[in-house]
Amino acid sequence: MDSSAQSPPRRYRFGDITLDLGQYRVSRGRKPIRLAKLTFELLRVLVEAAPNVVTHAEIARKVWGPHHVVTPETLAKRVMLLRRALGDHAEHPSFIAVVRQQGYRLIPAVESVTTETPGIPPVTVRTASNFFLIAIALCAFLLTVFLAARYLPWTNSNPVPTIQNSIAVLPFINLSGQEEDEYFADGLSEEILTLLSKVPGLQVIARTSSFSFKGRNESARNIGEALGVKSLLTGSVRKSGDRWRIALQLVDVTDGTNTWSDSFESSMTDIFSIQDEIAAAVIDSLKLHIGENPTRGRPTEIAEAYALYLKARALLNIQDTGTAESTLKQATSLDPDFAEAHELLAHLYWTQDIPGMPLAEANRLMRESAAKAFGLDADLLFARALYLVGSTNNSSVPDVIEALLRAERERPNDPAILRTLTWELLISGYLGEALRVAERFVEVDPLSPMAHIRYSAALRAVGRVSESTDALAAAAVLSPDSLDWFFGETSLAEHKDQQAISYFKTAFRQRELTDLMLIDDLVIHGRDPVSGQVYLDDHIPIILQSLVADDPAGMQDPLNRWHLYFGHLDRYFEIILDRIPDDSTQAGVSMFLWYGTLYRDMGFTAHPKYLEVAERLGYIDTWERHGPPDYC
Repeated sequence: MDSSAQSPPRRYRFGDITLDLGQYRVSRGRKPIRLAKLTFELLRVLVEAAPNVVTHAEIARKVWGPHHVVTPETLAKRVMLLRRALGDHAEHPSFIAVVRQQGYRLIPAVESVTTETPGIPPVTVRTASNFFLIAIALCAFLLTVFLAARYLPWTNSNPVPTIQNSIAVLPFINLSGQEEDEYFADGLSEEILTLLSKVPGLQVIARTSSFSFKGRNESARNIGEALGVKSLLTGSVRKSGDRWRIALQLVDVTDGTNTWSDSFESSMTDIFSIQDEIAAAVIDSLKLHIGENPTRGRPTEIAEAYALYLKARALLNIQDTGTAESTLKQATSLDPDFAEAHELLAHLYWTQDIPGMPLAEANRLMRESAAKAFGLDADLLFARALYLVGSTNNSSVPDVIEALLRAERERPNDPAILRTLTWELLISGYLGEALRVAERFVEVDPLSPMAHIRYSAALRAVGRVSESTDALAAAAVLSPDSLDWFFGETSLAEHKDQQAISYFKTAFRQRELTDLMLIDDLVIHGRDPVSGQVYLDDHIPIILQSLVADDPAGMQDPLNRWHLYFGHLDRYFEIILDRIPDDSTQAGVSMFLWYGTLYRDMGFTAHPKYLEVAERLGYIDTWERHGPPDYC
């Protein structure tokens, strides 16, 4: 039997691309396409599976191997690199399709190629001595070896991250066995993370990404590659009586070796000085020369209040915002002068994530908590920025930008500041600066869905639509069940109405809408340029009345934004201007401005009413002080 008949094909063609597995080569006609190892392997997996879908887990296993941690962001970036090499676009793909919540598939038909792929014709040297022929051959060979070492897929394309001064603090293991001690262990590791994030020149991964590895038995190298860092700080916490024993190790992800380890004992009364001692030891082990080390200070003298503060921070990690709020209130009740607890409360109210709390109430409480925080400690710049965000004085908008930029300089690794600053810069029209901050947000918190959502928004705002779609896809992989509304709005803006209907039906099914056909009707009739505006105004209340398991008032603004996507701009601005006097701050209209800026290609910022809105909300003052928006 001819064994070659049993062998899988070694050469494929799809579209104008040829994939040669035998020679590890990809080409478009006669022109080679250079791919790194993992990108080449990703293409191979998609080609060999075509036209079937390849799941995320299958890609991770076949491309990276069974023992590697492959984050959704890593996979999305690798797909983006392959798209870029092939000249593909996420918005209108010709080669790679995303099958939501499943994986990826190759779009064009694939055929096996049995003949040699046309290449560069051989060079015939008619008049040359054997010496020169040998020299040319030797040079060609050396050049081939060099290129192979640099580009071809058998080389190591997953090196240690180039950022040497980078670290992730993993959640410390609780060895005490008590739930309350678990909160303390989580909170303490986050405190060390925050303290290290103040070190100039040290990139510290944010808690959302670091804590995603809690309870997972992964190697240091895999975690380091997933987070893009060179060092990991791991540890354990054990309580004995009123004392805590903290054991720590600093691990180099390149080989998994411990570069430093030590143990510390502390009571709650001297826990702050121990944190300073730990941070100083880590900084020294990383061989960072920064002059004066950052210090934790003593935010409170009441040990129980601090324990509650740590518990609240741990609760926020699991998005238990209601319990976190009540826990912080207990802390501030025990110590009304605990400024950092007031600041954390202010940020919690800013997120508007507390179940059942109206936006206006959250804004009022944010302002009160922020005022208490920076009134007690003038160095809490983020609290001052949040106070200004909730101000009833629209002339404070320029001060908001300045305060947030100052806070970012002080705490460049703080994801809460980066998230807030991206929002304010986009609404103010400083799109390029917003993109810079959003990129930083993803760098310090690569496994955070919100980081990728903000990044996607900034990319779309500057016109990089296909990259924006890729970033939103990465967010969807990280949080697959919570982004249907985002995808629905994006689909409406891109006139992909049937796709939008599918997303919105999923979103409203979760809200127990009794008649999902109302969504079909709203999209179909709302799109009409003549009667669509009236139809939306008449039928949005019908949908709100049909909701069973949701707050109808909370859905009114998201549905009213459909006027923007359907081109009913006059009505869109009527809604904004009607809201301004009622809210007395920009909080009630910020989402309208946000989406209007993102989809300004629909004419939002060119509309005659835009400058009126901008003036009434204080953005004219901002532009006079900081310069005009990027779209002027």
